[in-house]
Amino acid sequence: MLSAPCPIPDPHRWQAVSTAFKIVAVCILFIFAGEKPAFAANSGTASDIIELRQDDPSRNISQNISYLLDPQQQLTLSQLQQDPEAFDFRKVTKSEPNFGFQKGAIWLRLKLHNPGNEELSRIFAIETNFVSEIEVFQEIGGSTRSLMKQNTEMPFRTRPVDYHQLAVPFSIEAGQQTVLWVRYRTSGLTALPMSIETLNSFNSRSNREMALNFAFYGIIGMFLIASIAAAIFAPARIFIYYFFYAAAVLIYIFHRDGYAFQFLWPDWPRWNAYASLPLAAALTAFASQFTRSYLNTRDDYPVYDRILLGIILLQVLMVLATVVVDSELIKQLMTISITLCAMLFLTAGLSALRTKGRRVLFFVIGWSGIVVASLTTFTAHWLDIEVTRSATLDTMRTSMIFDAFMMGVACVSVVSELRKEREQLMAQRAASAERNFELAGRLAGLEQKYELAQAMVENSNRMVANTTHDLRQPLHSLRSVIHNLSDRTKTDKSEIDHIEQSLQYMESLVEENLNQASEDRRQIPETPDRQMSASHILQAIATIFAQEAEAAGIRLKVVPSSAQMTANSVAVLRILSNLVANAIAYAPGARILVGIRRRNRHLVFEVHDTGPGMTAEQLKAAKQRSQRGNQMADGNPDGKGLGLSIVDDLTEQIGSVWKLSSVPGKGTVAQLFLDPW
Repeated sequence: MLSAPCPIPDPHRWQAVSTAFKIVAVCILFIFAGEKPAFAANSGTASDIIELRQDDPSRNISQNISYLLDPQQQLTLSQLQQDPEAFDFRKVTKSEPNFGFQKGAIWLRLKLHNPGNEELSRIFAIETNFVSEIEVFQEIGGSTRSLMKQNTEMPFRTRPVDYHQLAVPFSIEAGQQTVLWVRYRTSGLTALPMSIETLNSFNSRSNREMALNFAFYGIIGMFLIASIAAAIFAPARIFIYYFFYAAAVLIYIFHRDGYAFQFLWPDWPRWNAYASLPLAAALTAFASQFTRSYLNTRDDYPVYDRILLGIILLQVLMVLATVVVDSELIKQLMTISITLCAMLFLTAGLSALRTKGRRVLFFVIGWSGIVVASLTTFTAHWLDIEVTRSATLDTMRTSMIFDAFMMGVACVSVVSELRKEREQLMAQRAASAERNFELAGRLAGLEQKYELAQAMVENSNRMVANTTHDLRQPLHSLRSVIHNLSDRTKTDKSEIDHIEQSLQYMESLVEENLNQASEDRRQIPETPDRQMSASHILQAIATIFAQEAEAAGIRLKVVPSSAQMTANSVAVLRILSNLVANAIAYAPGARILVGIRRRNRHLVFEVHDTGPGMTAEQLKAAKQRSQRGNQMADGNPDGKGLGLSIVDDLTEQIGSVWKLSSVPGKGTVAQLFLDPW
């Protein structure tokens, strides 16, 4: 048994250069002479015997390997040696032995010959980190000796070479022939790439592989450090999830390369045989959680969020299922699961790309690389397409680096955008506070004028009494709206516009009626009629009564309209306000609908409620001044019984007509008829 080969610097630099020139010369001769160059180290004879040369490794040996499947695991080496022709050995037709998923054992046979005059020492390198069970035998003449035996019960130190992959040394004397027998069984894919290396080529390749692998680990490690720093200096939960995702990537690849068994748990062979399943599950679960956090699926994409949560639960269940189900089956399903999950993450990113734009662009690019790697692995495991193990691992490492980099850039990008949004939000809050302050000041002015109007009511002025009646409800409603606005961080522009319009109406109403009161006039002002959109009045009604309707448990719906009208807007607003206020007061818990119909050449403002309704006698009494209805009189102590009387006065003064109809137990309908233009 050889000890671990130490790194050996190449003392034959000029010899290597000379060999390279020879190879180029042979290729040139091949181009001009039309002959195929023969590389002795990799060529086989008619009997498929591998000829070994002094300083050349033999790497493309798969075509010289014979295999035999042993599903029942009953064959022994002695049986195969006694009568080899009795067994159906076949040639490996792929670039490496790969028989998909097999539950049984597999036998491989390699015939070697040393045509030289010196004994040759070689390393039989098997490019895999671990299999469930493997034995390598060397047959020389009539004797056979065991070169290596590994299984799930044997720790790392029992390997004949201290190497992260499987390797075994052997020698063959000058002019001698030998046969290498390999029996192996695995719970995963049966791909077993192998080569026969010289000591120098093995050392050189192992050192190069280690340098490349640890460069990969270093890059992922830098991403981990960067994520920790970002989480400290720019606190965001997304960097924490990214850290766990990148850490899972690092540990998973570290295990797949075989370094975990060599350095982390060399005395736990059973765990090493099982670890790929929980590590892959953890990687998928952390990737799912990172996707949830990055795309904010909980708020923006609830369907995807439930699917991603289901993926996390599925990973846990797949690991737990190995208690009662064969782990080989679960590992096969895990390969499919990883591919489907990667495609789902990419699909979620593409869906978010349409709404979130550049913020998720790097996320989508990163997962595109992972999907390519996953499909490569899936192809190697399930489809009859030849993909070498080294190509699969190289694709996986490259895509992981690319993905980790893109995800890091994506995290930085989203935090930068969130910072810009936060600054915009602060500016909006400042503008909203300034606007709210202005509105509050105007409301305070209205309240002062309202108090003046109340003093005039005490002097029995009918017009001022009507005005105060009409102002009570909108002022109360606007006070609630302004109070709510001050508690909110962001105000909808439509709400500000509605409030602005309502305040303009109220200011106009107060100013005009106070002027009339001072002149002791008893009709509405001669305000010039002008063409306007009826939607302004409807929007004002919706704003003024929204709070009171909600407090009374009433579902108030105002249907917008594009109709144009020519009328005194203050008078129309007062009429509709009294009708809606009455409906709210006498129909708690009901539904109220406000809208416009076109009837012949008239526009008809209508107020429908589903309240208790009234009889004909009650309707007649309700229209009398200072006469209140009985249904909700005790529940509306502020009412004066002026509403419908005011409606009568106003409609008469603007030359309009209104109607009130009601059915006991079904509700009431009020209609105001106006000329559209």
